[in-house]
Amino acid sequence: MILTIDRFLLVSRSIFELTINQPDLDMPEVIWKAYIDFELSEAEYGHARSLYKRLLDRSSHVKVWIAMAQFELEYSSYSTESKEDGPTALEASRTVFQQAYEVLKAQGLKEERLLLLEAWRDVEAGIPEGGSRSHLEAVEARFPRKIKMSRPVLAEDGVTELGSEDYFDYIFPDDEKKLGTMGALLCHRTGCFMMLSVVVDEYSILYVTTDFYLFLRSGYEDLGEGSSMESSGRSDGYRRPVC
Repeated sequence: MILTIDRFLLVSRSIFELTINQPDLDMPEVIWKAYIDFELSEAEYGHARSLYKRLLDRSSHVKVWIAMAQFELEYSSYSTESKEDGPTALEASRTVFQQAYEVLKAQGLKEERLLLLEAWRDVEAGIPEGGSRSHLEAVEARFPRKIKMSRPVLAEDGVTELGSEDYFDYIFPDDEKKLGTMGALLCHRTGCFMMLSVVVDEYSILYVTTDFYLFLRSGYEDLGEGSSMESSGRSDGYRRPVC
């Protein structure tokens, strides 16, 4: 029996479909990549795009988003689905990058957002001179600031504090716009009422939130002898922390 091109595609896809639908694959990403590469080798760009979308429905991993954006950049202009008045390959790639950024932002994945922006910047920087400067600057403006922060280290009981540890966090410009004045915090046990106003610049979030958290844990654990509270001189019994 002569195997026609159409039958070859049908048989090959059936095998790939059976494989990717196995419940316990050790390395499913390898199978998905092989499936996509097969479609690309056959110039079936529409099928390859559909596979990327299906894969993103299963796992919204930043590497998949980046791979799809690069696919659109390289193959979108060859797709039979593209129309003469449709988006260019670069525009299609930018659309994927933007969709990915919004999804990762909604998921709170900061390191993944940074990886995506780095890949997006590389794409914009690779456009011939004069064609993408404004887009490159817009992407670079989204890059976060890396700040050093500190957090308490707790014992297995989740209460006993063993000390603190440093770590790094990323503050994105479009996240900063959502940060303003922190709400009032009422300490019912002591009658302490404190307002924290956060000015979002380098390290300000770190020092205000971390110090106040540590103050809450240390200053109010014990209000007996040796307490870190002192009288404020007010007649209503308010006592302020010694910071």
